[in-house]
Amino acid sequence: MKRLHADVAVIGAGIIGTAIAYQLALAGRRVVVLEGRYPAAGASGACNGGLNYIGKHPALFGPAVDSLHRYRTLAAELQAKLDCCQGLPVIYACRGPTELAAVEPLVQLCRDWGLDAHLVSGAAVRELEPLLSPQVTGAAVADGGLQGVVDPFAVTRAFLRAALALGAAFHRGEALALSTAGGKVAGVAGDSWEVSCPCVVVANGAQAPELVPELPVAPCKGIVLVTERTKLKVNGCILSAAYLAAEHAGSDPGHTALGLAVEQAASGNILIGSSRAMGDGGRAVTPGIPEALAANAVTYMPALAKLQVIRIFTGVRARTPDNLPLIGPVGPDGLYAAAGFEGVGITLAPWAGAYLAGVVSGSLRPDPALAADRFTGR
Repeated sequence: MKRLHADVAVIGAGIIGTAIAYQLALAGRRVVVLEGRYPAAGASGACNGGLNYIGKHPALFGPAVDSLHRYRTLAAELQAKLDCCQGLPVIYACRGPTELAAVEPLVQLCRDWGLDAHLVSGAAVRELEPLLSPQVTGAAVADGGLQGVVDPFAVTRAFLRAALALGAAFHRGEALALSTAGGKVAGVAGDSWEVSCPCVVVANGAQAPELVPELPVAPCKGIVLVTERTKLKVNGCILSAAYLAAEHAGSDPGHTALGLAVEQAASGNILIGSSRAMGDGGRAVTPGIPEALAANAVTYMPALAKLQVIRIFTGVRARTPDNLPLIGPVGPDGLYAAAGFEGVGITLAPWAGAYLAGVVSGSLRPDPALAADRFTGR
């Protein structure tokens, strides 16, 4: 039996877990990061990598803006290449007045925060993004210099490397059980190892209920298409009003919601999403969904029909009943959760790391809207 000792054990080496580990190590805590597979093996490594504030829930808008400001200096702070491109517009493409009315509140929330956002006509949005179809009759556009795309693998690895440089440890092994003593956390164990520590952060996404069953986190599978490299230029992050509806779709198992999400990687490949299969924790590509995603994307951006899809990948996100993350103390003293970020984890990671580190240290009070115990009452 391998025995480790730490101040804090962080379970999960995705972008959220590694951001938390880095901030805790920066604060002088002895941290061990526990991961059953490899860094970014879950949802962090299976997404488009979009960074945006427009479209965020009001409870997450401030954290998103804070996090995007942190991204501006994150590469220098972590001394790493993150392939982070901010300053791209985010475009919610609309087909008809009903969809345009649905995105108008998004624009108003941005303006309430003093951030750039406006409604434009179909002709105006096609000047900004010529690839859009004439079927697009209007759009909500936000271009405040903060939004764009990033390589989530690079960010996750950079957070982990920085944490290790500050004295953190990394252990590959699946966490199977928590241990407590006198109503307080005493550690966490796997099949042939254990960590003695007074603090555990559960940040392993959809797997979080395996350790803390009362956490109301359910799997939500998404599928993304990757095209060949192309000289076509996507001039921003292109979403649809239907994507917004899919984000807030019901969580009934078996239901799949589709929307548009198109972004271009630094390599020139175009990533096309998005789908949300509620309650599906499998990694297999669901038949029919890639074809539906491709057909939907072509109706918005006809030029994409000329490109070959070279790869299809899936990712399992963690979804909560109110579609807001669980971040803060839960259960016995010393136990914290950081899960349920669903589609907002990449944007929120720098903020989430600093926020939870502050909650653990006692310098910050948990936000009731995001409190990990808001459903459990513990």
